[in-house]
Amino acid sequence: MRADAYLRCGGYPALATGEDRALVAALRTTGHRVLRTRRFPVLTSARLSARARDGYGDHLGRLAERVRTLD
Repeated sequence: MRADAYLRCGGYPALATGEDRALVAALRTTGHRVLRTRRFPVLTSARLSARARDGYGDHLGRLAERVRTLD
């Protein structure tokens, strides 16, 4: 994203979790276009021990738990 768009929407909010989703929402609210595409995949850690409560690591841990209970 461009620096002026980041600054105009207020940047990353000071949240314990979900700051990425809040940034996208702020960008859209301030009239910026947000492109979601499969053309540029993002790699993420497969860490199941989350560092941020209710973050993506917790989400992965819940998915892994579901798989373990199915076995």
